Amino acid sequence: MGFSSCDPSGTLASSIGAVGVSGVRDAANKAAQKAKETGAERIVVGLPLKTDGTSGARVEKTLAFIGILTSLTDVPVETFDERFTSVVAHRFLSDSGLKTKKHKGLVDSVSAALILQDYLDRKRS
Repeated sequence: MGFSSCDPSGTLASSIGAVGVSGVRDAANKAAQKAKETGAERIVVGLPLKTDGTSGARVEKTLAFIGILTSLTDVPVETFDERFTSVVAHRFLSDSGLKTKKHKGLVDSVSAALILQDYLDRKRS
């Protein structure tokens, strides 16, 4: 699971790392802790819609995660469409010259920054 944050003006997102998780509850605990550590004012969660925009099992799992997360923190939680984010992250890492084997640990953190950047850009427009 990847994390990102933005500058005080809400203009530029950057990755702040990734952690492994062992399930939905563990993910929610780690996200709540990261929000507390960073003083987050809002948590943006990527919503893994299918390419046609419909929901599936991954969306249901994400909504369960959000339900647990909101019980662990008072920080507002919003969702944002994350379709194609992993594809873009893989392409970015490949274009950066990293071997595909090294992508695994970085894709989540790059994806988190891409999701937040898209969210910030849409909020400004």
